[in-house]
Parts: sequence; C-alpha cells; structure tokens
Amino acid sequence: MDWLFQSRYNLDFFLAAIPLQLIMIVYYLGRRHLPISESRSFLYLMVLNLSTLVTDIMACGVTVKGTPATVLYFWNILYFACFLLTASGFLLYTADALHIPRFAGRWTRAVVFLPVWVMLLFLFTTPWTGFFFASSPEVPFKDGPVYGGVYYCYGFYILLPNLLVLLKWRENGLRRNFSFFVCGALVLIGLFLRTEFRYMPIMGYFVTLAVLVAYFTLRNPDFYVDDETNLLNGPALHLVYTDRTRGRRLHGFGFVIKGFEQSRILYGEAFIDSFLLEIGKYIRRELPFCCGFYLRSGRFFLMTPLEKTEEAADTLRQRFRASWTQGTRTAFFDIACVYVDQEVLFPPWEEFRQALADGFQKARGVAVKEITVNQGYMEQLHRKFHVRRLLAEALANNSAEIFLQPLMEAGTYRILGAEALVRLKDRDGSLVLPDEFIPAAEGNGSISLLGLEVFGKVCRFIQEKKPQRWGMKWIQVNLSPMQCLDRHLPDKLDALRKAHEVPVSAVRLEITEQAAMGNSGYQRVNELVERGYTLVLDDYGSGYSNRQRMNRISVAGIKLDGHLVGSHFDHPDSYIPNLIKGMRQSGYEVTAEGVETKEMADSLSAMGCTSLQGFYFAPPLTLSQFEKMYGT
Repeated sequence: MDWLFQSRYNLDFFLAAIPLQLIMIVYYLGRRHLPISESRSFLYLMVLNLSTLVTDIMACGVTVKGTPATVLYFWNILYFACFLLTASGFLLYTADALHIPRFAGRWTRAVVFLPVWVMLLFLFTTPWTGFFFASSPEVPFKDGPVYGGVYYCYGFYILLPNLLVLLKWRENGLRRNFSFFVCGALVLIGLFLRTEFRYMPIMGYFVTLAVLVAYFTLRNPDFYVDDETNLLNGPALHLVYTDRTRGRRLHGFGFVIKGFEQSRILYGEAFIDSFLLEIGKYIRRELPFCCGFYLRSGRFFLMTPLEKTEEAADTLRQRFRASWTQGTRTAFFDIACVYVDQEVLFPPWEEFRQALADGFQKARGVAVKEITVNQGYMEQLHRKFHVRRLLAEALANNSAEIFLQPLMEAGTYRILGAEALVRLKDRDGSLVLPDEFIPAAEGNGSISLLGLEVFGKVCRFIQEKKPQRWGMKWIQVNLSPMQCLDRHLPDKLDALRKAHEVPVSAVRLEITEQAAMGNSGYQRVNELVERGYTLVLDDYGSGYSNRQRMNRISVAGIKLDGHLVGSHFDHPDSYIPNLIKGMRQSGYEVTAEGVETKEMADSLSAMGCTSLQGFYFAPPLTLSQFEKMYGT
C-alpha cells in the first residue's frame, strides 16, 4: 500500500468519513425500515456515497508518477461515475421523500437526467478522446476540456432538490424543510472546497455529514416504530400509504379491539397495554407477509397482498377467539374488521385516515363484526367532507342562514313566538339538512361558533324588525351540549344581546337533556337562569328525561318530541294526555312539535298544551318569508 501514501493528496478526512458511512449502512440494514421507495433510495444514496469515498481514495492513491495509464483510467473513471451518480441519488431521494412522482413522465425524466448521462458518456470515452482527463508518464492526471463541467453538473443535482423542497414547502413541514436545506448546504460547501483545495479531497466528508443529518432528522427508522407493539406507527402508515397509492390500489384491512378504552379503565392501563406487545409479536410472527401498523386506542391496520387479505383476517379472528396469556394473567379481546375494498381508488391521505377512523368507530358497535370501506362508503365520506367545507366557509364568511318556524298559541292559533333554525346552502343553492352539518359541527368543535352566530343574527333580527309588534313574545334559540360546557357562555350571550339592545325576555334558550347532564352542564344552565334567561327543555321524550333531572334546573317549559307526538296519534293511549296534564299541573308550559293536521292541533290544545309547532301551521321560513307572512 506504499503507493497510496505516496500520493500528493491529503486523505485524513477519509479516516472519519468511510467508517461513519459504513456504520450508518450496517445500522440501517439492521433496523426495520419502511417498505417504501424513500427507504430504498436512501439506502441507494448511502451505498453510492460509500462507493464514492472508497474509489476517491483509490483514485488519489494511484495518481502518482509512473502509474500505468490503465490503472489510473480505471480508478478515476470509477470514482467520477460514483461521484455523478451520488449527485443524482440526492435528487432521487428528495423526490421520493417529498412524494413527487418520478418527474411526471418519461420525457421529463430524460431531460432532468440528460446532463449526468452526457457527462458519463464523456467520462467512459476519455481513454480515447481525452475529453475528461488525460494521462502521461510525466503528468499522471491532466484536466480535459470538459473536466470542470462535472462540478457544474453536481451542483445542478444538489440545487434542484432544494427547488423541489420550496415547491412542497407547505406540505412538508418546517423540520423536514430545514433538514433538506442543511443537507444541501453541507454538500455545496464540500463541493466548493473540492474546487478550491484540489489536493485535499474533503468533499466526501461533507457529503457524509449531509447523509448523517438526513439519517437522524428524516430517515431514522425509530421514528416510525410504535413503542407499545413494535409494529409500525401512524406516521409510518401515512408515508407508506402515500407511496403505495401512486396510481395503484391499496390492499389491506384494519381491526379494532372492542371495548378497548373501557377495558383500560376497568382493568388498568398497564394490564391491558401489556398485551399489546404480545399482539404485535403475534402479527409479525404469524403474518410475515403483512405490514402491520398500530394506530393507538386498540386500532390496527395490516397492509397485505390482495390474495392474502382473507387469510390474514381469518387467522386473526381465530386467534382472538382464544385468550391471551402472560404468566398468570389472562385477557380476552373481541375484534371487528374494517376491510378496504379492492375496487376503491383512494383519495389523499386525510380522506383515507378519516375513512379508517369512521370505519373503526362504526366497528366498535356491539353487534358489528365487520365494515367494508367500498366506493359507496367513500361517496358518503366525500359528502361529509363537502359538508364540513361548506360549514367552514359559512363560519368564515358569517353566511349561515336563519330560518324561523312559528310557535302558535294553542286553541287560538295566534302566533306566540318562533324557533330559530340554522341552515346552510350548498354551492348550487340547495339547502343542507341539519342532520348533516350539525354532527359535523359537533365533531370538529365548531358548534359553539355556529351557535353564537345564530344567537347574534336572531338578536339583530329582533332589533331591526321588532317582531313584538306582530304579537310575538320571544324567539327561541337552541344551545348545544358543547356550548353548555363553555364557562364564558353567559358572558358571550349577554355581550351579543346587549350589542343589539335586545331585552333578555325577547330570547328563550332551548336546551337538550344532554346539555343539562353533568355538573358542568347544570352549573352553566343555572347561571343562565340567574341572569334572567328563560330555558325550555327540547326534545322531551327522545332520551332519558325524568323529573329528578328537571328539578335540578329551572326550565319554564318542555317541548314534546315530534316522534313522541306522532306515535300517540298513530296508536292513541293515555300516556301523552297524562304527561301533558302532569306537566301543566307542575307549572310547566308544554309545546308539542310535529303538528301536521288540524285534528292533531285541536286534540293537543284540548289536552292542555300551551303552544304548538309543526307543518300544519308553517314549515321553517326564511326571515323575509316569515316577515311577509306574519309581519304587520
């Protein structure tokens, strides 16, 4: 090896770079990494960098006077080939890490990689042309006319990934963006030093540092392993899903442990969670063809080959029929499966995640054994997303519409008040039913904002139109259970009401039984009563109403649920008449919903109802329609 140390090049930096890169490769191969193209391209990058380091040493060592030209050409051509391919490896890895399809198409790829192919052509023909470098007994290495182009080519393939990062800036996250730029900066510094200090091959050291930064901040396999099961975790599923669904279908299924959270409360978190590791071991041992993910809260997803999906699901169902044992501890779990239909072409990750979450939630039902996420299921999910977007736009633009449905005095059938109902309009002008957007608002926490918007618009209507002149005493506004958990709710309502100079008697608040359940709910509604608001218990008879709960809050009246009223007229009995009589004797006002005929109106008036509401009198009307019909 004396010839190596006779070289005029300073090789000290390689003493650190080569072992460091070799350790990274060995450790990386020993860990369980994600089965995605990004993992493969990163390994490809590390191998190329190691090859570049080794061939650089050899090329530097043989570049001494008297070295045979064939040896010099061989090692220098091999080094510069690895050098150029490493640069293209950075570009390929960045494209995979950013989930960019391989530059859209064949012609785009051809144009992007044309410089490296041209430089390789010059390189491999240099023994005959001398374009890249030349050798003679007196001068072992002499630059050719295109030699400097290799550094421009390398710089191009380092700067282009940074441009891709900028294009994906919002999607990629600040930490990942910063990591990519640090890697690019390290490589460019090394490239600059390579051109300025030719006899100190320091560039490989900086490239290795860049790979090390990428390893610890972007590609560390431990980022994607769940510590409870040793399966892959949720962020790993996100990456694998994005990689696998580039023009392909996804095959697999999920399963959920029923009653998981309740079991953790009953038996203790440590007891139940200790079995998760056993479940993870079983999946990796008995289903090696599956890629398993644990999504927490007893939810798993297994990515499988298409022909193995049923086999994997049957294996798991059979295993969960038996007990799970650890020493003297035994646990029993029941599961339900969520299948991904092979015909489904999946949308972006967020919709897939929501589809799984929705499927898992439904699968937790007592009698549910399996859920299939098929095209129809996805269409329903798309509708949910559409409604959520409409809701977000309405809240941002304060564009939710208020409808009023009259409350008529029983017996006289004169207008007494109205109930305010919120409606959303679709982009085509059609109305979105409350059954769609109210659950969406409750699910994402925007119901409180929506409720305040409705209350504010009702107050503005009272201020501007003064419906007291029409014989109306009040307008009733619904409060959701979530609103009643807001400790600042009374202050917010007071601020809106006072801003429009509306007396507290002009608005009534309708609450459901759920809103009045729990200490926080009771505290909030009683505070509203103390401030002078009149409360009405809505949908009485649809849940768990009883006198004990009603005695804990001060409500002025109740509204009989429309289904309860309708069932009485379908099958008359003494329950509704006695209920109305008892409530009236207790001092409550009674409103009957769902009044659809004159017979129902007359009968309910005779039973003692104080007010009636239903399509017999009027459906929910826009504010202008309501004013036209009842304004004077």
